[in-house]
Formats: sequence, C-alpha cells, structure tokens
Amino acid sequence: METTLDILKLLGLNETEIKAYLTLLPLGPLPASVLSRRLHVPRSTAKYTCEQLAEKKLFSRSQKNQTIFYYPNDPKKLEEILDEENRKLDEKRKILKKTMGRFLELYQPGNTLPNITYYEGAEGVCEMLEDVLKENQPLYGALSISDDIHPTIEHYWKERYIPERKRLDFTAKMIFNDEGKMRDYSKLDAAMKRTTLFIPKEDSPFDVCLHIYGEKVAFYSHRKSDTSGVIINNPHISKMMFSLFKMAWNFARSLPENKADKNSSL
Repeated sequence: METTLDILKLLGLNETEIKAYLTLLPLGPLPASVLSRRLHVPRSTAKYTCEQLAEKKLFSRSQKNQTIFYYPNDPKKLEEILDEENRKLDEKRKILKKTMGRFLELYQPGNTLPNITYYEGAEGVCEMLEDVLKENQPLYGALSISDDIHPTIEHYWKERYIPERKRLDFTAKMIFNDEGKMRDYSKLDAAMKRTTLFIPKEDSPFDVCLHIYGEKVAFYSHRKSDTSGVIINNPHISKMMFSLFKMAWNFARSLPENKADKNSSL
C-alpha cells in the first residue's frame, strides 16, 4: 500500500517539499524562519521550498507586519494537481499521435546499431536475469556463484529466478566451475530442464557469468564489489558466442568429471 510519502513523490514533490508540506499541514500559518527550524534547514531553503509549494498551489501566503506566513491549502488540491497532469499528458499523447507518422518515415531499422544495454547495481543485475525469463529462449552459458554474492541478487535468485525457471519450458546447457556451491546448484538440473558440465576452477575460473539466449548475449557480475553487466542484442555476435560456447561444451564433455554426460551434444 502506498504511503503518503509515495503519493507525494508521484505528484512530483521532492524530499524537502514533502517534509514542509507534511509539517505545515496540521499546524497552519508559519513564517519561513519557524519552518526552517522545524525542518532543520537554512531559512533560505525553507522560504524557497514554501514558494515552490505555493507555485504548485499547495501553499498560500499571507502577510502580517511585513512577515510572510505560509499555510496549507485544502488537501483536495492534490487531486486537482493530478487532474492537471493527466490533462497535460493527454495533450502530449494527442500531439505524438499526430506526428508519429513522420518519425516512422524517418526510421530505418536496417541502419540501427547493435543494441547494447549496460546495467549497474544489484537491481540492474536482477533486471538482466528477468530479461532471460521474459525471453523464454533456450539458454547457454557459464556460471560461478561467488562467496561474496550481493544479498539482493541472492534473494532474487532464490525467491524469483529459480522458481520461475522451474515453471518455464525453456531448456539450458550450462558449464559450471567444479566446486561445492555449483555442485549443489546442479542438483536442480532436472527441475530447471538443465544439463550441466563442469570445468576445474583452477584451470578456467569464471569471474563473471555468461548467458546466451535468442539473439542476446549477457555478461554480468554479482559480487558485492562489482554488480554490473551488459546485454548485447545482435544476431551475429550471439551466433559467434554460441560457436565458442559449443567448442567449450565439446571440450568439457571429454573431461572425466562429465563422463555421465559425455554424449550430451548441442
């Protein structure tokens, strides 16, 4: 459920404006000097904030003995602000609809560059994994779970990614570093419609993760010290990366630790 803070943010108020509005709402008229002490901000900041709220029609002004007092307007003004924003949005939508034809005439899909999207932070890496689920395509790649995996990513992995992977129909062929955590993760192979091969970590350590799916290639790091990644949406790059993955897969099949899956071809 949205809080009063969430609602006021949606209406375009910044943090200081929200504090000023909620402070003044039950108190009534106050000069900027008194409000500044309550907000613990300079008087100039309090006055500027009050003026901004007055411009947005949430505050009104009155003057007494050369001192300007600010007081809140009826909270129903919030509805009027939202109605005005909707009206402006409708106008912009109508203008865009009239001019869309011009943009479509100029757009040449064949001339566009490969689509490369960069992601930063734990939420960004989670968004990358969400894209894998959304595409719902056969998945190929290499993976290692580091000891310092970011807790936000680990929580997403356990609570969202793995359950959804089990539900979806796409298959996966993955190469894991041969270590305890990855051996444990491979126990989910049947439920996740996945075949896993192992490569010794000391020979080929995976410092980042690789996913190849559809026409996309994704590289990402889930460490606390480095939560970032990139998705390249390009059929030629995807095809080349799959060729390299196939070479690695065929090599991994020849290793003793993968003898049970030595006949698992791509």
